[in-house]
Amino acid sequence: MLTGIFTVTLLMIYGYLFRYQRFLFRIRETSVRGCKELTEKDILNLASIKPSQNILAVNAEAYYG
Repeated sequence: MLTGIFTVTLLMIYGYLFRYQRFLFRIRETSVRGCKELTEKDILNLASIKPSQNILAVNAEAYYG
């Protein structure tokens, strides 16, 4: 039974890491339009969005909270 629990735990950890490291969900390009007072770089810094960040790792609650 302990081996089964260990195996399931390892599979869950592997699945979690696999999901967040997929290139399929990487942010490739960002575009900011309609803002005249701040630059695109300022907005991305305020939003804490990094180049090639995984879209699943973005904390939407922090932005729309």
